[in-house]
Amino acid sequence: MKNMILTFIVLLSFVICGVNAGSTAHAEDKQRMVEPNKLRGIEPLPLEQKSQESDHAPFEQVITKEEACKNYANSAVSQNKMNLDWGCGFTGPQWNSNFDYHYNWCMVGNNINNTKGEIEARQKALEQFRKDRCDWYAKAAVSYNDYNLKYGCGFTGPQWNSNFDYHYNWCMHGDNVKYINAEIKARNDTYQPCEVCESYAEMAVSANEYNIKHGCGFAGPQWNSSLSYHFKWCRSGDNWKLSQAERDKRDDANRYKCGTSSQPPKPTPPPPTPPPTKTVNIYGFKQVSQTGDIYYVAKFFPSTTGSLVSLKNPNLGLGKQWIVQLIPAGSSSNDCGKPGKTIDVNPGTTTTKLQGISIYNMTLGFCLATIDPYTNSFGLPLNWALEITYKP
Repeated sequence: MKNMILTFIVLLSFVICGVNAGSTAHAEDKQRMVEPNKLRGIEPLPLEQKSQESDHAPFEQVITKEEACKNYANSAVSQNKMNLDWGCGFTGPQWNSNFDYHYNWCMVGNNINNTKGEIEARQKALEQFRKDRCDWYAKAAVSYNDYNLKYGCGFTGPQWNSNFDYHYNWCMHGDNVKYINAEIKARNDTYQPCEVCESYAEMAVSANEYNIKHGCGFAGPQWNSSLSYHFKWCRSGDNWKLSQAERDKRDDANRYKCGTSSQPPKPTPPPPTPPPTKTVNIYGFKQVSQTGDIYYVAKFFPSTTGSLVSLKNPNLGLGKQWIVQLIPAGSSSNDCGKPGKTIDVNPGTTTTKLQGISIYNMTLGFCLATIDPYTNSFGLPLNWALEITYKP
């Protein structure tokens, strides 16, 4: 009997120990299950706390500061890409695509402790921008479709509906916000002919109401007060491109044929065509003796009528740089070189100061001056000539 009791006690001890051991194991497993998985680097723990926690969570993954800063830099670059793609316009040192800049900033001092806040601040700004832009886009999309329905433009497809939530949710999905400007432009380009026709129809009705009110008596299909008639005509084919001309015809009829104005304004005449000119070269000058500079007299056009336009002194190159000093009527060879007495024409230039004088039996006196002794010693070349432009 004693042996049976002893055996029972021993077995009971094993059972109790087993139960206690199982309870302890389940408690530790439970503790591990509820222990959060922590990624150190974005918010690193102090070394002493890290050492203590390692005793309780020996299987926890720990990354280095360098790896954490790489993760941060990648996130910052990715967020700025969204900023650029979406057209947010955010600027400043935190908004740039330089990986090294963000990485080096993170590695300095305790900046790593601020990385989570930096990422959250950027993300918040991006999300707010997207919400605002998508709200604007959805309202614009609904407005375009409202006009589409109101004026019977007939545009169909998923982008042509008046469901605000549909457009807003589409915009908020993924990177769709970066496409909204193109979407609005596409609608505007598609809607433009319809918008033109809307305005055309309203003006056509207004023109006919004026016709009726003032008893102008204009009739025909273009003279009626049906808004839908004019709109449908305009929307047929490429008639919208002709709508402005049609509008102008009605306006002119009401204005000039119905008593508003006596007659249409006369078009401004084009400016008169200038008479043709002729250009000739004059050679064979006669040198006249006088005291001082070389003096020449040229007699032009003994039987030609017309008026002088300009006179040009050619530029024949080095050693031939003669300055023509024209002597107007009333001056003499003695006036050569005197300021204000002659009209000086440098090589390669033209003067119009004698413009308008008659070239019939015109006699022109002039001196030749030089700016270097070499030209003076070279003499007047045989191919030198004055270029005269005149009106016949």
